[in-house]
Amino acid sequence: MTNENTDSVNVKKNFNGKLKIGLIVDSEFGSKYIYEIAEWSQLQRNLSISHLLIQNNNNTQQGRLGRSINYIKKNGFLQWASQVSFALITRFESLLLVKSRNHKDHLKNFKLTEVVPQSIIINPIISKSGFIFKYAADDIKKVKDLEFDVLIRCGSGILLGEILKCSRFGIISFHHADNRITRGGPAGFWEVFLKQDSTGFII
Repeated sequence: MTNENTDSVNVKKNFNGKLKIGLIVDSEFGSKYIYEIAEWSQLQRNLSISHLLIQNNNNTQQGRLGRSINYIKKNGFLQWASQVSFALITRFESLLLVKSRNHKDHLKNFKLTEVVPQSIIINPIISKSGFIFKYAADDIKKVKDLEFDVLIRCGSGILLGEILKCSRFGIISFHHADNRITRGGPAGFWEVFLKQDSTGFII
């Protein structure tokens, strides 16, 4: 038997027809859309979202004042003021969304542990830019030991390093915008501002 056939047999042997999936998240609370994926998965026969992989990002656990001071030190006052202004606009829009039948819970957080039975904490090593997330060897082992078939990135960071090899079929990662045309946030803004006909995304 060739190596290729042997690998195929081993995958079938371990797979058993049901995907074991983990969600990489920033908190036990998540958006409506993450919650709906987790809830939907519980009704499926051929897959199971068994774990939340909660990223212990110290930036999200700091107080609001501490985060603001760190942001100003790193990016300057004008950039901070821009972020605050955008947050106020988002808050105003959330008040308008409450009146929408279809989107009233668009910005609401849901408790993911209500539908995903188990969770582990992983500690990202975050680059100076704040965008790149890697993981130490002990966290990598912790994830590999759970033998996931697929991981889905639902949290912060662009994932690099060994985390990309921790599940049998890799990681599904969603990013807003088609970066061949539009780069940077907020999601959906530039497409509207530039009057483009469509909004892109990357998987």
